[in-house]
Amino acid sequence: MDQVNKGLPAGPDRAATHSGRPLPENLAADSNAQDPDESGAAGSSAKTKAKEATTAATRQAKQVLQEGAQQLRGTANGVVDQAATDVGRQLSETATAVRNSLSPLRERQPKLASLADQSISKLEQTALDIERQDLESVIAATTEFAHRRPELFIGGAALAGLALGRFIQLAVESE
Repeated sequence: MDQVNKGLPAGPDRAATHSGRPLPENLAADSNAQDPDESGAAGSSAKTKAKEATTAATRQAKQVLQEGAQQLRGTANGVVDQAATDVGRQLSETATAVRNSLSPLRERQPKLASLADQSISKLEQTALDIERQDLESVIAATTEFAHRRPELFIGGAALAGLALGRFIQLAVESE
């Protein structure tokens, strides 16, 4: 270590050297010296103006971002509302189609058909609720219903899945 530092000045002047050689005087300025811009009224005024400009730019950027966020929320709510209306209509149509297809089941197994009718009624009510509510409230209501009546929720989901499968099969066969 002594050989590395050999010939170098000790203390703070050590920073003013490069590879063991002293730096030129214009590069080896004392680190405690004040910047000429900060040393007078002109420097203080420039610093104040820069700070004011930065504050104004920050305020303006925040305002632009808030306006953009409001527009985005409005657009998102419109899209979600339209999607909820479409989903509600589709669920209602599905429930009606499933109810109409239960005629043979009613004759052979009336108890099972009754359970299916109850599930379809709940599905129709859910469809109406979806059309009237926003996405967050629909998710909360569906979760609450699934916790309160899991057998109806699972039964309704199974019937909806079967009906959807049947509609897809009919659509493929008709093409």
